[in-house]
Amino acid sequence: MILKISPYHNADSMLSLWGDTWHLERGGAVKDAHSLAGIVEGCGKSGKGILGAALCLRSPPVYLDDAWETARAYRLRIIEATRQAHPLPDNPLIYEIADADAVSGVADAVSFDGLLNHPPVAVMAPRGDSYSVSARSPQGAGKDLAAILSDLAGTCGGTGGGHYSRGGAKIPPRDKIDCFTSGFLEVCA
Repeated sequence: MILKISPYHNADSMLSLWGDTWHLERGGAVKDAHSLAGIVEGCGKSGKGILGAALCLRSPPVYLDDAWETARAYRLRIIEATRQAHPLPDNPLIYEIADADAVSGVADAVSFDGLLNHPPVAVMAPRGDSYSVSARSPQGAGKDLAAILSDLAGTCGGTGGGHYSRGGAKIPPRDKIDCFTSGFLEVCA
């Protein structure tokens, strides 16, 4: 696989094909930490957090099939939303999707694809009379998204925050989204 993709992709994308495996010593229904984290995230993002929590608490494995199926369905939802994501015509740093519950997963996929060395990106989707926004700053971009999103969202009448390389915002009402998108481009480009 590495030899086949090497002419088309950079070293980071090729290195992302493998990595360390972490086995959980305490046992439980899922032995691999990466798999367990994916299941818990998928369950939580799908509104079935109790199912993920049950696995973490080593409940009987009767919940395992439902948890795996929930995580699989969540991943398929993110894949579909990523396929439909498109950058705004006047702002290549912001992608728009239709599913507001998928902005975080799509932001991860768009930002950490390993194919480009790019500035921070954001993914937004309408939710009622506001917009949900999730942003990611790739390693080395040097942008504090917690500060950027807090300041910018506040300026546009919303709320925002997060961590240095990951963050989110809610921009109400929807007519303030242009304030946010132009500000994000100005600060992050």
